[in-house]
Formats: sequence, C-alpha cells, structure tokens
Amino acid sequence: MRKVLHCTDLKSAEYSRLLRYTLEVYTECGITSFPIDCIAILNHYDFKVYSYKELEDKNQELFHFCKTFTDDAFTWGNIIAYNEKTKPERIRFSLMHELGHHVIGLPPAHQSYESYADYFASNLLAPRSVIWHLKIENVKDICNKFQVSAMAANRILEDYKLCRFWEYQQLHKSIRDCFYSSHSSLSTPSAAEVPELPHTEDDNNFFDILRFCRGEKQNFLSAEAQHIHGSDL
Repeated sequence: MRKVLHCTDLKSAEYSRLLRYTLEVYTECGITSFPIDCIAILNHYDFKVYSYKELEDKNQELFHFCKTFTDDAFTWGNIIAYNEKTKPERIRFSLMHELGHHVIGLPPAHQSYESYADYFASNLLAPRSVIWHLKIENVKDICNKFQVSAMAANRILEDYKLCRFWEYQQLHKSIRDCFYSSHSSLSTPSAAEVPELPHTEDDNNFFDILRFCRGEKQNFLSAEAQHIHGSDL
C-alpha cells in the first residue's frame, strides 16, 4: 500500500507546487462550483474518457492491458479508462488521480509518482481553503459537499487539521476566491502570477488568519474589537 501524504510530509516547495497545480486547473477550466465536473476537466485537457465496458467494446486488447494493471483507472496516451463497477466517489478520485500524473509530470519511476497524484486529486476535489471558508468540521459534510468517499474524506479532514494556512496565504486565498470571491470585479490570478509570501512571526495571529479565510476584513475588524474590548450589546 502506498503512503498517504499529508501537508506536513511535503517540503515547502513541493507543497507550493501542488497548490499551484490545483489553482491552474481551476482557472484553466473555469471551475466555480462543487462538486467539480471530473469528465469536463479531463476533456479540457484533451483526454477521451471511457468506462472499462466502453473500452472493451472499442478495443479489447487495450481493455485487457488496462485491467492487468489496475481495477480503478488507467491512462494510455490520451485515453483514460475507469472501472464503472466501483463507487462513483472512487471513480471521481481515480480520474483526478490520473489527471494528477499528467499535470505533475513526474516519471513513473519516481518514488512519489503515485502519492503525489493522490495528494493532488485530494486537494483538487476538496481544497482545504474552501473547507475552512465553509467551516466544515466533519467527514459527512466533506462527503456531501465534494462527493468523495468516506475514506477519502477522513484523510482530507486529517490533512485539513494539519494545514498551516499562514504559509502561502495568497495561494490558499486565490483557490478559495475561485469559488467565493469577495472581489467579484477582479479576475482570479493565474498560478504563475501568484506570489509566495514569506513566513513572519505575525503569521500566527488568530484574527489575521480568520480574516484571510473569511475575506471580510472591515466587518471582522469590528467583531474583533468587540471580542477584545467588550460589547455594549
């Protein structure tokens, strides 16, 4: 069984790069709602997507080749085939895992070839900054909102609890703003345009992190002042 990655397992550059890949897919495909449309995303990247049954009808030799390697999903050139007999949530994860191989571009011999694709798929299906924005705190809500399996949701929740949002604030915020932008007149920046912010001692400020997440700075400043200094209400 391959290792399940969490954000704390990744070096800063690796974590930043995987977030950028996620943002790149959202912006290139114009994704603005959940659950994301996995087939439409793959079509955008010029993949032809078939169920194993459809592939068997079209090309039996390729079908048997794919089945030899995996019961989930397999990529051959610009064809991605998946096992239609598995649960829909698992199919969605498998399809985005295959996209991860294409987007990340690691050679199959790389030690993190599979685990990086898993982590990419997990973040693409359920970005941590959106979980924070929606204040989701349990596995059931993650399953319902993002259409992932209970197993995937458990791992997503574990990773979310470890996520340090003060690192690469702008990347997290840009991903969130693809879906819940507080500046509708501004276009979402591309992955290449998003700067990385250095860590500072002030990053640990609780209210600064909440303002980043909620995107309501002026209103929240007032609430913060009431929390600190008391309220007449």
